[in-house]
Amino acid sequence: RGRVRVAWSGMAATPSTPLVGGAEVRAEARRVENILDAKLVLYARFARGDEKHDRRASSGQGGACGGSDLVGMCGSLDKQPADLEHEIEQLLMQLGEVNDRMSRLYTSSTSVGSGSTSRHVLQRHREILHDLAQEFNKIKTNLKSAEERQELLSTVRANICEHRHSTDMLLRERNALHTCDRLTNDVISNAEATKAALANQRSVFSSVGSRLQLLSALAPRATTLLGAIETRKLRDKMLLGALIGGCVSLILLYRLATDGA
Repeated sequence: RGRVRVAWSGMAATPSTPLVGGAEVRAEARRVENILDAKLVLYARFARGDEKHDRRASSGQGGACGGSDLVGMCGSLDKQPADLEHEIEQLLMQLGEVNDRMSRLYTSSTSVGSGSTSRHVLQRHREILHDLAQEFNKIKTNLKSAEERQELLSTVRANICEHRHSTDMLLRERNALHTCDRLTNDVISNAEATKAALANQRSVFSSVGSRLQLLSALAPRATTLLGAIETRKLRDKMLLGALIGGCVSLILLYRLATDGA
């Protein structure tokens, strides 16, 4: 993040300053600050939604911790946001305790010059702690907003998928109903055609039946007519036979009469 670190080791060179204890506390403060700075970089990546952590740090290609020496400071690059958040909170508390120790240590100093320098150093470390805490809270708020946004997007996507699934089901049901309706119309059309054919056959059979009834009604008359025709033919035959017989008799009588004369 481009944070400027100030080297304070040269500002505590007065004889009245507790050099050994102050140097150790300042070194501890700088170490904790560097760890916090590195972990905040990792923590900020979750807030930006960058889940692809830089795994090339251990091979000397840079990364979230800025080199192979700081990889051990950052710890594992696969930590979850909750773990990093807990570690950063613990480190902030630890840095606050280190600053309190530094304050108690510099308060015990009696030199005026060293006291002014120590207060300046302590004020600088407290400002760094304040900046780190503010940045942590900002990243934490951004991460929470990102999680809420992601949850909202997931809910919207789920609702869209559910609505799309329901729409697809409704469309399939509609297509099935349309197919059933078309098949039903086809069956009804076939049934109507069959009904028309049966009605036509019924009318034909009715016509044939009426004709048969007519023929059955005409049959006795035809029989009577045929009997009369046969009787008349028989009478005509008898008359013809009698006529022939009479003519033959007349011819015979004429010949007999002719021969007698």
